[in-house]
Amino acid sequence: MKKDNLEIEIKKILLTGLQKLDYPVTKAIDDILHSLLVLHNGKLQENMYILSAAQYILAYLQLGFGYLEHKELFDFVLLEADFPSTFITKLQTHNPTIIANKYQLRSIIGKWPASSYNSHTITDAISDIISHVENNDIGTYQYYTAGKDGTRTALYQLTISSNNVLFQDVFKNRFYQLRKK
Repeated sequence: MKKDNLEIEIKKILLTGLQKLDYPVTKAIDDILHSLLVLHNGKLQENMYILSAAQYILAYLQLGFGYLEHKELFDFVLLEADFPSTFITKLQTHNPTIIANKYQLRSIIGKWPASSYNSHTITDAISDIISHVENNDIGTYQYYTAGKDGTRTALYQLTISSNNVLFQDVFKNRFYQLRKK
């Protein structure tokens, strides 16, 4: 794994940890970037602060959060870090928000083999996810499929905070922002 990829993975872990401490990631990214910009401006010859800020943006996006909420700040940081404008334009469409309905969720989840070892049937899992999103039930919920030996073959996690709904395909390391119908 390249050093930059490792740095981004570490930043993803840090941001996820903040979310679990009830510090919304959308607020944390704003605070982190502003702090790094202050450090960057104080040391104009140092690029490490602006590059670190850019890595936080990439980590934030890889966690499934949207670009547009912080567009001005993200654009400034990425341009300052010498990212090409074509790359920035591509990032702006990264991780679109998914509406929490049975058709969209079913397309995200994909194959769900019938087994008595699963956490839910696919119908129950989708209904449960929609219900939690619609009711804004703050918490973390897991849904999985499992083989006859109890080994999980797929794992999905729904995390709802006061201002964010994130659905994660844990095994594929994919994140989706969910919103109500």
